[in-house]
Amino acid sequence: LANPRKAKEAAVTLLLVGFRRDFGIRLTAHACHASPAAERLQRSHQSTQEVTAAAIAHLGFGGDPEAPARHDGPVRLIDGPDGFIVLDAVRVLPDDTLEQLLFLLPVLCLGQDHVEAVDTGESLLNRIAADLGVAMRAWWRPDATFLTLLTREQLLHVAGESGAAAYLTGMNGWTKRRLVDELTAHFADRTDPEKEGDRPAAEWLPGLMRFPAVKSVVQDQA
Repeated sequence: LANPRKAKEAAVTLLLVGFRRDFGIRLTAHACHASPAAERLQRSHQSTQEVTAAAIAHLGFGGDPEAPARHDGPVRLIDGPDGFIVLDAVRVLPDDTLEQLLFLLPVLCLGQDHVEAVDTGESLLNRIAADLGVAMRAWWRPDATFLTLLTREQLLHVAGESGAAAYLTGMNGWTKRRLVDELTAHFADRTDPEKEGDRPAAEWLPGLMRFPAVKSVVQDQA
């Protein structure tokens, strides 16, 4: 405690080891870091990948640090070696990297408590998101992976809410596949909330993505 640098080294070592065994500190990474590859293309996942890949490169373990395209930085960081190997790697970290790891590792555990339920209440995650002023549309965009989860009727509802219906003439007669494709393109093309025509699509979110979440017809099956 009288040596801040050594105290941080001890803390980071315990945090890293704590993902793999019950030793002093026990950490459990949030389930979002083990999501399928198709769901890791959003800016939110890419940002986490970049930060964790940089940490791996400094530590020198956790697989190939030159493979950011694999989008598994958190997994490689958490599943790294144990014991003295970790301590030896932590001892030579630059001060700024050591500081970053000190808060990065616990933050990898943060997320919605019950991922199978709609978080409409006063939860820890919702409090933190509100404190940060998180704007989810800056980190997530409705894409084909998400839209495919919806029913055809829900897709039509999304088209109405997001302003896409004004551009998708004849959509009521389209198949679900075409609706998914057209809506995916619509959300990809209209991303500037400052533009009048883009704003509805650029700001649209399902109820699940709000803090707290809002139950709505378009999220029942998603």
